Amino acid sequence: MKQSLLMSGLLRLRLAMTGTCLILIIFLAATSIARNSLWKDEVILWEDSAQKSFVSGRPFTNKGGGLNAQKKYVEAVAAYTTALERTPMDYTAHCGLAFALFHLGRYDEAISEYRKAMGILDNPLYHENLAIVLEKKGAYREAIEELSALIKTSPNNISLRAHLLTLFYNIGERKKYLLSLIEKGRISQDPYDLFDAGWACTALERNHEAEGYFRKTLVSLPDLPAARYFLGLILGRLGKTDEAIDLMETAMMEPLIYRSAESHYNLGILYHMKGDERSAVREYTLALEREPTHSHAHNNLGIVYFSLGKKAKALMEFQAAVKADPKNAEARKNLLRLTGLTLTSPCMLRGKGPLAGESGKIPLSPPIEGRKKP
Repeated sequence: MKQSLLMSGLLRLRLAMTGTCLILIIFLAATSIARNSLWKDEVILWEDSAQKSFVSGRPFTNKGGGLNAQKKYVEAVAAYTTALERTPMDYTAHCGLAFALFHLGRYDEAISEYRKAMGILDNPLYHENLAIVLEKKGAYREAIEELSALIKTSPNNISLRAHLLTLFYNIGERKKYLLSLIEKGRISQDPYDLFDAGWACTALERNHEAEGYFRKTLVSLPDLPAARYFLGLILGRLGKTDEAIDLMETAMMEPLIYRSAESHYNLGILYHMKGDERSAVREYTLALEREPTHSHAHNNLGIVYFSLGKKAKALMEFQAAVKADPKNAEARKNLLRLTGLTLTSPCMLRGKGPLAGESGKIPLSPPIEGRKKP
């Protein structure tokens, strides 16, 4: 009898425990589903976190990052403002707020926020973005000061040099600035001064002088990717195709900055000049993946397709080239001549491209931290 009662009690206990576990599982599942639904939208997720946080500003910073990504800049300003009220030393929030203010045309406030961020953390990105805001405001000389200081710590960054050159162009001192770099290179043996002189000669198309400066640079700094890249560009201009290809390919294996549309475009021209049409197609295609409206890349790709007997593809590329830039005379002529006449030769290597790109400007980057990776 006692054994029967004991068994009965154990059975009831097991049933009770099983029921409790089932309830707990259902509760956790429901909670998980609710949380997963929040994760579908980054802004909703951080809105939920912000509502549950009474002290930390981090959820509001993260929410601001999501709103910036969605181009909801007014709402982003509100989120970052709340974040900074709670955590005044959050440099990511200052940077994100500056980014939103810039896109709202509130340049003075954006400049102030970037300076606050730099006072907490001296991040090169903040200097770069500050220079862009100053440029947009028309304060070119202040922007030049920011970029000049930054280039000293990042001499291998060709996009910074391109941006700086654009700023000197805006104040009518482009040639004066370039000549000053050449003069400094003549009297200096510092490899970076020699590189600057070569870069200046490249911009002025003084190709033989540029070659000399870059070769001297590589004696002291044989692994400097920027020197290899520009020497390749110069040798391409001078018709030394094989060495140019080797140098540019080596340089483009280094920082991602060299895998720009313009660098692939120039490498495509080198292969095109060499007669390696398949490699030319590859490089022009890579250029267009990075910059779909690169009119010259479309035109040159069309020329290669025509020489390979792919007239339909050639026609599409010439049409795309003219659509991207109606003033591209070569593309317009090729479009008209596709019926059977000989096509114009590919564009010569352009120093303008790698130095400044089509715009010569660097896009503002959204805050790096505090955002969920895609």
